[in-house]
Amino acid sequence: MALVAKQSRGKQINRCQKGSYEHRCYGAGLSFQLGPQWHCTTSKAVTCKSPAAVLKRYASKKTAQKANKESLRRKLFEENGHQQHRRKESTVNDSMIHYGPNCQQPDMPPEQYAEKERAVLASLQVNEKQQMEIEKATRGQADHPTWHFERNMRLTASNFYVVCRRREWTPCDTLVKTLLYKKNFTSAALEHGRQQERVALRLYEQERETAVQPLADYLFTQSTDSWRRRQTD
Repeated sequence: MALVAKQSRGKQINRCQKGSYEHRCYGAGLSFQLGPQWHCTTSKAVTCKSPAAVLKRYASKKTAQKANKESLRRKLFEENGHQQHRRKESTVNDSMIHYGPNCQQPDMPPEQYAEKERAVLASLQVNEKQQMEIEKATRGQADHPTWHFERNMRLTASNFYVVCRRREWTPCDTLVKTLLYKKNFTSAALEHGRQQERVALRLYEQERETAVQPLADYLFTQSTDSWRRRQTD
């Protein structure tokens, strides 16, 4: 408020020179870096003595409050079907020999590798007739194995941007594992939506007096876009 008053001339006395604002900034930085024990750590570093018992009890109380708050938050996440993601340290183990800079290099010449690449892209090309057949076969999406196969072989809108904006020198091992081995995300709300989807469609048809036709995946028929996939909801 002192800074606001200084600019708007709401006070006759400039109280910013007392240093209270700077002190609060320093305290916020120490609290962020050192946690609830920042009072004791700072006091010991400045005075070279053990902090007072009152200050130690205050820091212990703040530490316990933070631990209880994190425990309650973790419990709420588990009750709602969510799992808290924890950052794992990057280590080199036996499972990383297939990805990244530690993976085995291709055991074929570049010409043969390029030929295999063209063969895979050619296998993904479909005509308009095949496009309609795949669209009919993938209605219901996750309930049909064809939907999973076509989805794993092509890029969807959800990951298209991530792939296109990646630089040539950026490692792609994590992205490749994410695209090839997708994890099935589920939650209580998602399961409820799947169970009540047909009921919602029937009520929508009654309310709007119309018929809802199921749609699935539309694959691009052009040879340059055969690896792309568009999903309709």
